[in-house]
Amino acid sequence: MYKENKTICIFATRWGSHFGGINVFNREMCIGIKEFKNSLNLVCIVNDLTDEEESDARLHEINLLKVKESSHPIEIIETLNRAQYFPEYWIGHDIYTGDLA
Repeated sequence: MYKENKTICIFATRWGSHFGGINVFNREMCIGIKEFKNSLNLVCIVNDLTDEEESDARLHEINLLKVKESSHPIEIIETLNRAQYFPEYWIGHDIYTGDLA
């Protein structure tokens, strides 16, 4: 079965430039993905989250979901499912995001 609105889950420690580097890259990548294919649902897993970061992500139609850094992958999947996110694709690509990436 073909599903039009695919969901991508991206892992980061924070949204934006708080720690610089990979988080800036992730924010820009997410915004670029949404601009390229707006029908995609993007959810970014972060370890910490401010109201300003959440507002910024929402402005770009990107959802942030906060989880503990020590969360087990099953806990993250359960958190995603409770929030009605069912990702088809996962992006985690650096050593700083931790074992989940």
